[in-house]
Amino acid sequence: MADHCYEGNFTIATIPDAAELVPYPCVTGNLTVNSPGLTVLDLPYLEWIGGDLVVYSSLSLTSLDFDSLTSVGDDLVIASNPVLTGMEGLDGLTEVAGRLEVRSNEALASLEGLASIASVAGHLEIQGNATLTSLGGLGSLTTVGGNFHVYNNATLTS
Repeated sequence: MADHCYEGNFTIATIPDAAELVPYPCVTGNLTVNSPGLTVLDLPYLEWIGGDLVVYSSLSLTSLDFDSLTSVGDDLVIASNPVLTGMEGLDGLTEVAGRLEVRSNEALASLEGLASIASVAGHLEIQGNATLTSLGGLGSLTTVGGNFHVYNNATLTS
């Protein structure tokens, strides 16, 4: 593990990009993941991100493994990842200092990996997740600083 942060923004577009970031405990800027070939995103030492965490259009991504991540300094966006089934790898995350958006993840069945989030400073939007059946993973949420929108989740029952 590196003893210092990655300074600035970092984009993961390939498997080698992901491997490059593995030893860092933090990213001072935004972390963007847009990697069609990546199946598992495993960043076990990453504790915080100073800016946004955006995971989008990663067509083969099935799981997120951020075992040590506790805070995102701005927005958390998980969008358009068609085979992502769960968010269990985000279960240490307690705070999102911006908005939380979970959108258009066709295979996402559960938000259980978000169960430790107590606070979202901005808007919270859950929309267009075709197989999402429950919002049960948001049970620790006590504060949403903006609007809370839930819509177009065809199988949502609770």
